[in-house]
Amino acid sequence: MAQKAIREFTAKQLLYHYLPLYLNGFNQKYQGIAIDADDVHRYSLPGFQNGYVAKPDELFGKRGKNNLIYLSDNADDILRWIRDKSAQTVTVLRGRGDRGISGKLKTFLVEPKVAHTGEYYVAISAKRTHNELYLSESGGVDVEDNWDKVITVQIPFSLEAKPLSEDIRKELWGRLQSDNRDLLIDFASALHQVFSFLDFTYLEINPLVIEDGQYHLLDCVARLDDTAEYMNETKWAPAQVDFPKPFGTSDSEAERKIEKLDAKSGASLKLKILNPNGSIWMLTSGGGGSVIFADTVGDLGFADRLANYGEYSGNPTTDETEAYADIVLTEMAKSSAKKKVLIIGGGIANFTDVKKTFTGVISALKKHESMLKKDKVKIFVRRGGPNYEAGLSLIRNAVTAMGLPIEVYGPETYMTAILAKATQALS
Repeated sequence: MAQKAIREFTAKQLLYHYLPLYLNGFNQKYQGIAIDADDVHRYSLPGFQNGYVAKPDELFGKRGKNNLIYLSDNADDILRWIRDKSAQTVTVLRGRGDRGISGKLKTFLVEPKVAHTGEYYVAISAKRTHNELYLSESGGVDVEDNWDKVITVQIPFSLEAKPLSEDIRKELWGRLQSDNRDLLIDFASALHQVFSFLDFTYLEINPLVIEDGQYHLLDCVARLDDTAEYMNETKWAPAQVDFPKPFGTSDSEAERKIEKLDAKSGASLKLKILNPNGSIWMLTSGGGGSVIFADTVGDLGFADRLANYGEYSGNPTTDETEAYADIVLTEMAKSSAKKKVLIIGGGIANFTDVKKTFTGVISALKKHESMLKKDKVKIFVRRGGPNYEAGLSLIRNAVTAMGLPIEVYGPETYMTAILAKATQALS
């Protein structure tokens, strides 16, 4: 089960859309407004009777602890705060002893301010064989300091969206003290049904406020099972679900190009630039093999010289492989490293045609022949799978004809062996 975080705005759009199906009397319309900091001057906020709450919506918690929640009765004041905060580099601390993550805030959320007295905590987490429900009558920013007050119950896993069983409801009733416990249990039951129906993997409402029989979801953290995206396109449509990058990370132009390439392909094409001036550049195939290659570079003591991590797998076409390799080699050309090696490797493919993909790699190598010669790049190849012998022969002959040094190995050689040779070439 994979899981990716979604913005609070997105999560609340889903919850306010689907909770009425499972929770009697819940008929509020979500009034939150997502604001792009770059376009804040274009926004005109509606009049909220009790004022406004503004906060970043950047996939991190503890916004109150980081002084990143702003309350005001004045709409212009709210927009001014957003402009000021987005112009600063802020450091977000996630816990005691944390050095923090720094970056620019780009996305904000503005909601109506809700006057309240009590705060509740409700969360659900998907485990391997069951879901866990967490409830507390002491919610809010200090919930972790009062974790001994959190009630935890296990809910048997089900593919269907089912309400809480009578046994679980009775257990919760006996352990809760609030006058709102019936409403709280009803909410938890409905939330779990939405959780199951939409394939959430984690969902946290903190605080949940219940005033005059009405529910108010003041703060929300959520993650979805992104591998279920293909079957939830219609269900997730009311919120136009996407999976933004975490705060403090930024994609390079090369990474964005690969993302676009990946989105159009039935194969898997991934790239992360770790060190743009690195010495060790990799064109690796297969998710598992890519991890092993990267880990081994670290084990050999060359982690700081590893330039990139990524993969091309799932039997990409020759053109897709060429485009992928071309982008990686373009980044390699920009590296200021005095010595460079290129790893073209992978495990033993199940169905990826090695000859077909290597044909694409060779085309990209020819485009960058002058750079490879100028930088005296040494190339190391290891691959197995369908048509691997023809593929290895093809790349050996093509690179040799270019006058470049290359070592080529098949499945008789351990994947990691070429990394030892490559790192020796850098010494």
